[in-house]
Amino acid sequence: MDIFEICGSLKKWLDNPGVRLWFDKSPIYVKSMEEGILNGFETLYVSTQSGFGREVCQTVDEIVSDKSIKLNTKSFGLPLRLCASIMGDLQTETYRDSGIVFLTYDKPEFISPFDLLALCKNSDRFVIQDYDQISSDIESVYGGELIEDWEKMVFSDLESLSNAEKSKKFEKIVCEFNDFRKSKGFSLISSKSSSLKYNEAVFFKSPRIIPIGIYGSSEVAKQKAKELNLEHYETAGLAYVCETYPKHEFCSVDSFKSKEGRYRKI
Repeated sequence: MDIFEICGSLKKWLDNPGVRLWFDKSPIYVKSMEEGILNGFETLYVSTQSGFGREVCQTVDEIVSDKSIKLNTKSFGLPLRLCASIMGDLQTETYRDSGIVFLTYDKPEFISPFDLLALCKNSDRFVIQDYDQISSDIESVYGGELIEDWEKMVFSDLESLSNAEKSKKFEKIVCEFNDFRKSKGFSLISSKSSSLKYNEAVFFKSPRIIPIGIYGSSEVAKQKAKELNLEHYETAGLAYVCETYPKHEFCSVDSFKSKEGRYRKI
């Protein structure tokens, strides 16, 4: 093999999305999923046009096979989109208690530091109360519009969000968010609100992904991880800790097989 063949092979190897993720600072993403609609893990279509039914969009088996997650949400006057959460030291919770953990080289359109519902005009009850208390009103909430100038409260990329989180305390970001809501005539968000426990990375194109695990404490989650030959984590927060800090005391052999870590520290 001559030098040109070696260079060609090296370039082909480096162009592989999975390999490129080793060299870039790709965050740990999670996508919350429903359990039990088709006796497994699924994403559902969320749309003001579908009446917020229980129509399955994609199963976790399809996601792992396709290595891509379909867009499944259309509301607030925004285009069809996918909402996922980026795990970090300040935010390790998720919309639901189970889902898929993944990496992607594709960049989100924008990142909201909190649930986008907190920027919705008729979300006052949502940002104050827990999800199960507004289940009867969920259609009217999703069918609302975003507050005017909402774009000022989201970030164009992860670096911008990370810089804000490093330079300000979480409480300061919440205060700025509340100042914005108050200036537009809307109620303030309680610091204990469910909508503040996770961020939302919004994709307008289906991201290509590298699946790395399933999170959730149910038997369904454990079984799906085994079937798909993926790591299993009790929570998304544990997935973040073990993939980012593999030598942490929480990362047992059962929850993280490689003590050295398959992915580099972010």
